[in-house]
Amino acid sequence: MLPGDALGVDPQEDVHTVACPLGDGQAAKNQRWVDGASGLSHRVLKDLLEWSGRQVDQYCTSLDLREPSRVIWAGAGPVPLWFDLAREFTERWVHQQQVRDAVRVPGSHDRFLPDVLSTFVWAFPYQYRAEAASGTMVQLDFGHIGCSWILTREAGRWVLDEGDARLPAASLQMAPQLAWRQLTGLPVSADQYAAEGDNSLIRPLLAVRGIIV
Repeated sequence: MLPGDALGVDPQEDVHTVACPLGDGQAAKNQRWVDGASGLSHRVLKDLLEWSGRQVDQYCTSLDLREPSRVIWAGAGPVPLWFDLAREFTERWVHQQQVRDAVRVPGSHDRFLPDVLSTFVWAFPYQYRAEAASGTMVQLDFGHIGCSWILTREAGRWVLDEGDARLPAASLQMAPQLAWRQLTGLPVSADQYAAEGDNSLIRPLLAVRGIIV
């Protein structure tokens, strides 16, 4: 498991100062694609997806995963390219899951959810801005397939590790099917998750996003 600072993020930069304009632009671009493809048949769309998927696979296998890249919601500085590819995977997963939810065709898509949550969780060290004394621990529990994570306050920032805290100052428990929705900005009501401890530590947890929204 990666140490808490393995992604090289700068906790002083604010993702929300750049995410909103970029997110709006991405939404507009996506809509243009939807409008342009509206006249294509289902068969053509499926064939295009199959062809483009093979192209993406070939391209990814040619890359050096140690090269630097950027993931805007995980930090202002460079991250390893493998993490950027993980980010791309989560976006594809979320978009497909949203379609599956809309047409009520679950399939076996959930088998990838542990990987999605293990990527999203790296938004917390960068975006979580709660003030606390050094050594304070906050517990995240995303269920049996989402794993448990600890945020520990060290030297003025939050460090992420997998595991269970002995005496957390606050904890958030959320089922994996709710966690991905919460972390992508979809509505999740307060009665669907369990939170305990200092409210000033819990509220900022709910503001973290593993995607640009």
